[in-house]
Amino acid sequence: MSHLGNLAVMPRTRRGLVLFWTAIMVMTLVLQSVAAVAPRGALATGQKVTLCHATNSETNPYRVITVDIAAAGLHNSGHDGHDGPIWYPGAKAAGVRWGDIIPPYTYQPKKGPLFVYPGKNWPEGEAYLRAGCKAPAPAAAPGFTVDKQVSLSANGPWQASLTTTTGTTLYYRITITNTGNVALHGVTLSDNTFNLTAKGCTIPTTLAVGAHYDCNYSSVAVTGTTTNIATGDTNETVSDTGTATATAHPATGNASDLTIDKSNNAPLVNVGGTNLPTASEGSTVTFTLTYTHTGSASHDGTITDVLPVGLTYVAGSATDSADFSFDGYNAGTRTLTWTADEGVSASGSVSYMATVDASAAGIPQPLKNLATIDSGGTEPDTDISDVYVPVPPLGETDNPGVPTAPATDVLSSGGTAAPGMNLGIVLALLVIVTLVVVFATPIPSALRGRNRRR
Repeated sequence: MSHLGNLAVMPRTRRGLVLFWTAIMVMTLVLQSVAAVAPRGALATGQKVTLCHATNSETNPYRVITVDIAAAGLHNSGHDGHDGPIWYPGAKAAGVRWGDIIPPYTYQPKKGPLFVYPGKNWPEGEAYLRAGCKAPAPAAAPGFTVDKQVSLSANGPWQASLTTTTGTTLYYRITITNTGNVALHGVTLSDNTFNLTAKGCTIPTTLAVGAHYDCNYSSVAVTGTTTNIATGDTNETVSDTGTATATAHPATGNASDLTIDKSNNAPLVNVGGTNLPTASEGSTVTFTLTYTHTGSASHDGTITDVLPVGLTYVAGSATDSADFSFDGYNAGTRTLTWTADEGVSASGSVSYMATVDASAAGIPQPLKNLATIDSGGTEPDTDISDVYVPVPPLGETDNPGVPTAPATDVLSSGGTAAPGMNLGIVLALLVIVTLVVVFATPIPSALRGRNRRR
């Protein structure tokens, strides 16, 4: 027999008790089921629920309130009618009305069925409610930008590129900005054309949120197109670059020109009918490279000087000029180099010293020393400075560069008389020798007797 059949034959009182307890069990199961499916994080307890009530303030978009569910009629809509999305920065300016944030909950009124509320702006609004209805701290999002611009005025307007006349003063601005929501550290900034520190820029090592720094400097426009690329980086971000391009054309009738003239301080000596700068082995010669600039400023000037075999560069002797700086000596190519990173705007000169090697006289003469000047806006120009190295006289090879003593000095130094000795002294010596011979020779006996008879 089934359980229902058993229930039908039970006494009325007992059957009532069974039905009562069955109803209780079913109700318990229903409540447990509702509790099981209610979303986690429900903040309602008892007859009250805590929620984030929307305000009309951009700075404080919510306030925390706890309401009596029955009194507020929340189970009959209540705050549920405060519709709208979750607040976000700029919502008010955009004309958006944001709604309340209400957690899910269950409510059993004294009369009527169990009320199950699914929540409003939930679960996306849970972080707000748990933060006291304040906007939760955003995730770290570092940001960093580098922007470079150029202008014909220190006050702008600033632009990414421009065209002007050679020799015009250009003004550059590099701006680095913290565009993220965290402070930046280990900030660096460099430029592929200019030394920013030498230009007066003090680069900060940190940037606060929203902070920026401007590196401002100027330079003279040189003929051609100059592309300046600034690169910045931080510990928290990847590097970024900014580019400014300046194109300069020479003014009409004012083209740039560079020429070079090379000379040395060795004395001139007539060699085979030609006066040549002459230096003996072991001596030191100073070479001077005089360059002449005309017209507008030239672009990225370079001077090179190739030493011939037989000459050795004297380390540390190279000098600079207003535009050119000594860049070094390459022993492998025997080349000295000077550079003008910001172009050449005036005439000037540089110099250096070289010693004549001990074996230089055996090299085909004269030694030819070639110098070249060039720039981005001019044609290269060259000049040669000759040095003649004579063969040392015999006996002087052990003392290169030391002159031989004059023939008239040999006697006083204790040496043998030279063929050019004074003729009078020679004759006097002959007379003395003759007298000595006459008086020292014995007279023959026959002559002595003849003399006695007389």
